[in-house]
Amino acid sequence: MGRLRQVVATVTTVAVVGLSAACGGDNPKPSSGPSASPPTESSRPTASATLPARDPGSSEDSRRGAATFVEYYIETLNYASRTGETDAAEALAAPGCRSCSRVIDSIQRVYAGDGEVRGGAWRPNPVSAVRTDAGWVVDVNIEFEPQSIVRSRGEPAEKYPGGRGTASFTVKREGSDWLVDQWTRA
Repeated sequence: MGRLRQVVATVTTVAVVGLSAACGGDNPKPSSGPSASPPTESSRPTASATLPARDPGSSEDSRRGAATFVEYYIETLNYASRTGETDAAEALAAPGCRSCSRVIDSIQRVYAGDGEVRGGAWRPNPVSAVRTDAGWVVDVNIEFEPQSIVRSRGEPAEKYPGGRGTASFTVKREGSDWLVDQWTRA
């Protein structure tokens, strides 16, 4: 489970946009102050950004497997935010996961508008995993970096402070693997 804590992903809309969107809460107010320049080709993610490797233990039908899977899911959200490529995160979400869809949609809107996200990477620390009738509920303490979001080219950057939070992920088995069924702020 410690592998992700060592990963320093560079950006994710999940920290501010995604967490608020996933939970239906209000978005935190961006700070005022100087705005970042609109994204340029040189500031765009490059092909060198690679999808994180998945820990083989994340497929186990166990407490460790559920917690490790949630860490990997968060890594895919960090990757999606860094690159705009959402396929991996979408593949790990159950079809009815509204919180998953909201985060993915938020990331896609930013990149479709030729925007960008800087900072905001999540560094999770799973604190508990409990088996339920629906699967496993994994509670995660999360530290996230400060973040700036340019929603579309030419718009000013919205800036958000870093911080800490807690999220609760419900994951279920689908065949021999996991899917995120729902997640919320705890």
